[in-house]
Amino acid sequence: MKRIASAITTLILLAAIASCGTSTGSRYEKKETTPKTSDADKKAERDKRELIEDFDITPYKTKISIDENEPANQSPVVSNDVWYDYPAESTPSEDSSTQDISQVEGYRVQVITTDDLDEANEIRAEIYFKTNHKNIYIIFDPPFYKVKVGDFTNISDANSLVFKLNQMGYSEARVVSELVNLKR
Repeated sequence: MKRIASAITTLILLAAIASCGTSTGSRYEKKETTPKTSDADKKAERDKRELIEDFDITPYKTKISIDENEPANQSPVVSNDVWYDYPAESTPSEDSSTQDISQVEGYRVQVITTDDLDEANEIRAEIYFKTNHKNIYIIFDPPFYKVKVGDFTNISDANSLVFKLNQMGYSEARVVSELVNLKR
């Protein structure tokens, strides 16, 4: 009797284990709780949800009038110039003390050397806004772009800028000897 009871218990356990492993359903399947609809009903429901445009834009239209006559006070424009619609003759800036008059041997601070122009432009913009130095150059020396700052005739001024840039996180900054622009 014990054998029969243990055999029945074993069969029940095997049946339970086997039935769990062979289940065809999944808890991830989407169960449909609504009654099935026909294709015509689905189309009608979709048509109801479509956006109906009933907005009239006419009152908001703007009329633009363009004067055909060219103003007489403009200077002539060079048609093949890169700077289209700018005056042909450049006028000196209001602050003439910042104009370049010559190039002399001097020093610049090379901040970074990279082969990515976008990275060079990012570094140039960061330095432009973080320092008071506005003469920042990107020089292409194939295959690299070099970001250089300043026009120094005194090496101690260049070393001072290197120190500041190192403190700002530009650890590659170093002084290089180069032709610099001398300001008036």
